[in-house]
Amino acid sequence: MELDRGSDLTGGFNTEINVPIDRRKYMLNELERLKREWDEKTEIKIPEVKKFERKELVSVDRAGVGDKVEKELAPELIAGTNTLKSKADKKTAEAESLIANEELRAKNKEQDIFLDYQDNKENSKNDMIKQGIARSSIAEGERERIENEASQSLGLLREESQNKIKGYELEIALLEKTLKSDLESLRLSHAVKVQQRIDKIVSDIDKENEKILEYNNKVADLEARAEEERAEIQHQAWKEAKALARQEAQYGYSGEKKDNYMERYDVAKAYYNTLPKEQALKELQSEPKMRTYLGLYFDMLQSYLLSKEG
Repeated sequence: MELDRGSDLTGGFNTEINVPIDRRKYMLNELERLKREWDEKTEIKIPEVKKFERKELVSVDRAGVGDKVEKELAPELIAGTNTLKSKADKKTAEAESLIANEELRAKNKEQDIFLDYQDNKENSKNDMIKQGIARSSIAEGERERIENEASQSLGLLREESQNKIKGYELEIALLEKTLKSDLESLRLSHAVKVQQRIDKIVSDIDKENEKILEYNNKVADLEARAEEERAEIQHQAWKEAKALARQEAQYGYSGEKKDNYMERYDVAKAYYNTLPKEQALKELQSEPKMRTYLGLYFDMLQSYLLSKEG
């Protein structure tokens, strides 16, 4: 390092700095101030690490989704079931009413046949007595005819009534079978609807998670590129600083940097000039920050103090 100050190392430097009573503290504060001024002026802006907020994946609980959908659609199933049962019950009640009416009609008709039989039998008996043939084969044949006629009418009535009742009972059985089939169809249709709703919800969640994963991957790429750029800037700054350090070690400081360090040198020299030689050297060498504050001028200050007399 070349410093054009002649044989007098103090030449050109301000040695008349007014130093407060707490000289050492003042010196360190001034050196720190000068260092901070230079650091702020020459600070290389290294981009901060960029961190992007990632999105959380949407959790999906198929069992929970299923329970929720079942609960939502349950009223629809109940309403459909009640409607089918209500229609079946109404038709069954109508058929049962027809059966009851038919049984009552048949019973009344049987009573009519029986009464007619009694009347015919009595009238025939009276006729036979009048004719004097009450105990004849003719009377006996007439009684058999009346009985057969009543029996035949009663049989026809009962057969007709039973056929009608069987028809109504068959209708009831068909209603029960149809209701069972309709309820099963409704249950299956409901199950399909529930499953479709569950699949739709889960599918929508899966699609949303795909978008979230895509977003998070893009964020990761952005962070990686930002980190690469930051590392490149740091590396370039390190290379430039290393090259500058080699140049300065050979040729010394220059420009504004030289002015700043010369001012630091003046501040330090003013303080150490107030101390005895040995104390000044000891303090200079024991102060850990002095090499940082003075840089290339540390050795020059040390040489100056060594050259001083007592």
